[in-house]
Amino acid sequence: MYYIRKSKLFLFLAAVAIIFLLSCQPDRKNEKTEPISITLAASTYIGSAPIFVAKEKGFFLDQGLAVTLIVNDAGVESLTDLKESRAHMAMVAELPIVYSYFDKYKYTDEKWEDLVIIADMVLSNNISRILTRRDRGIEKPEDLRGKTIAVPKGTSIDYLLDLFLLTHGIERSEIIIIDKDVRSQVEAIVYGDVDAIFSWQPHIAQAIELLDSEAYLMPLNLFYHNAWLAVTLREFALANAHVLESFLKALLQAEQFMSRYPAQAISIHAQYSNLSPDVIAHSWKDILFEVNLGEALLTTMEDEARWVMGRHESARLNLPDFLSLIHFEPMLKVKPHGVTIIQ
Repeated sequence: MYYIRKSKLFLFLAAVAIIFLLSCQPDRKNEKTEPISITLAASTYIGSAPIFVAKEKGFFLDQGLAVTLIVNDAGVESLTDLKESRAHMAMVAELPIVYSYFDKYKYTDEKWEDLVIIADMVLSNNISRILTRRDRGIEKPEDLRGKTIAVPKGTSIDYLLDLFLLTHGIERSEIIIIDKDVRSQVEAIVYGDVDAIFSWQPHIAQAIELLDSEAYLMPLNLFYHNAWLAVTLREFALANAHVLESFLKALLQAEQFMSRYPAQAISIHAQYSNLSPDVIAHSWKDILFEVNLGEALLTTMEDEARWVMGRHESARLNLPDFLSLIHFEPMLKVKPHGVTIIQ
């Protein structure tokens, strides 16, 4: 009997000791992990809306990322921020990536490191448009002959302009092309310095608002996949898998918010782009925000590569293997059904 009582007492004291020790342990549930700091370079282009929404609504913080934003007027500026170590990731169209494949010094004085594509953020073919002044007598593509058109060179508009001219049987020599950044384009057509601009949203919508009845939006009738890519350097991607997965999860949260509360999302984008919500709303209907890696992206990049090769000495090179530029792992973990590229 004595041994039984002693044994019970020992067990009781051991249990008390365990409870005491457990009470001294830190409460892991209440511990807060410090967010990882990361800098993203985006532009005022309408495709960057998920980035701005994720930042403003705290979705990046929800996923453990403390994001600093650099906001530019064009994706090529964001790409330069990435190369020159001011940003960890950049949001950019696909043509600058194609250019950079052929010219390792494109957009920068230093040689490019290995770029990789993490995801495409939009599904649309109606974001880039040609806007003309009605008082210049331009009502159809053929009327552009002899006219002055402003384009932001070094961007996807380079390729689209040639595609448009080819479709309508117009030689480049038959129009006057001047290089202007997107904000200068708007000023140029509003003040009548040019007859037309070829640009993207929301800047086309801004020019339409300012020109009012003098604005004529020309139908393009082109099939073109407007990609808006999240890219980074391969070295960063390989060393920061968790960061990239968290980034994509935040974008998916932003997608859901934008679908449920479009007016709030439009207001957020207007704030970051310094444009009125009405201007943003004008182009909102032309874009489908969806994180993806689709086959159309590769098709577009290959078409653009053939175009680059045909215009430059690089024509002697073989068609690039753009599949090797896509870093599939984060998307396959976060949204595997969004990956439709044939590997």
